[in-house]
Amino acid sequence: MIIRLWDRAIQVFVDNEVPGIIVDMRQNGGGSPLGSFFASYFTTETIDLYKGYYYSEKSGKFETFGAGDQIEPNEDLTYSGPIAVLVSTACASACEDVSYALSQLPQTTVVGFTSTNGIFGEVARGQYLLPEGYDFQIPTGMSLDAAGNVVIEGPGVVPDVRVPRDETTMINPTGDVVLDAAVTMLKTPANVGVKPEGNPTLLSTADSEQAINDGAELLETYADESYENASVPGETYVFNVNLTKTPVLWAYGWCAADKATLKSNFENIELAFTLNGEAVGIDQFAKLDFDSDGQSCRYYLLGMTDFPAGEHLLTTTITFKNPINDGFTDYPAGTIVYEYHVFGK
Repeated sequence: MIIRLWDRAIQVFVDNEVPGIIVDMRQNGGGSPLGSFFASYFTTETIDLYKGYYYSEKSGKFETFGAGDQIEPNEDLTYSGPIAVLVSTACASACEDVSYALSQLPQTTVVGFTSTNGIFGEVARGQYLLPEGYDFQIPTGMSLDAAGNVVIEGPGVVPDVRVPRDETTMINPTGDVVLDAAVTMLKTPANVGVKPEGNPTLLSTADSEQAINDGAELLETYADESYENASVPGETYVFNVNLTKTPVLWAYGWCAADKATLKSNFENIELAFTLNGEAVGIDQFAKLDFDSDGQSCRYYLLGMTDFPAGEHLLTTTITFKNPINDGFTDYPAGTIVYEYHVFGK
């Protein structure tokens, strides 16, 4: 059942283009070591995890057999977004296997106050009956990674982001501070401040129109920010854009009560576009005139794809050279700036 539920959950995340996944392993005493299966949905390459070793009295050495545990890609379903794994000392045994396997994915960040319990050693052969009805178990098998290091046993799965234990997080905390830390981490782009090696590919006007017809989304769709009114002269509106899909549309649009008003408005509107400090001519944008909800509208749209890793800065500057009225509202002369910080992966 848990396997079927996991498969269904990943399919839902993929279908809805979920920007990040949080896997909460903080209260899990173990069970079946399904880590390599759970992690198989998040990779397109095989990843070696560990091999189990047991002491042989015959050879006097620890011996192993087989290929060991590996994460093998799920051929039918893959989620490529970032992952946060929440851990605590209440995560033990097979829970640590799942946490460890997920932690070996390059897109995973482990978050917690503490490491997992660190009790992953194999105890199947280490069961002992003691006098007076007592029993005792001890690890007699160990798991080693490809470099020969013991994994999990002892230190556990260690957080990449260790949430501090202080008066703000331990004494009457507001909400779930570990979960909040994971959400903040996932919302913070990995490439903040990183200068990209180049610019994204700008589509031709014909290809931009095709992208529109194919359902490409606006940059704003992927932004964390939204504004009720983003048309106030003198204001700068900032959008932090974590793309999950391309091509994407860089756009500016304006609507008025009728075509004559729209024409008059654009005689007093000056547009300027820059990409990473370089001017982009308005002639590179597809121009669309259309009617919507009884208004006349004009949109300039440019399709973009293949964003190199780093933080790209796109600006749209709208200058009202004179006061204008769109048939509904008066706008004073002035300049509006849309600033898009687009994070390529």
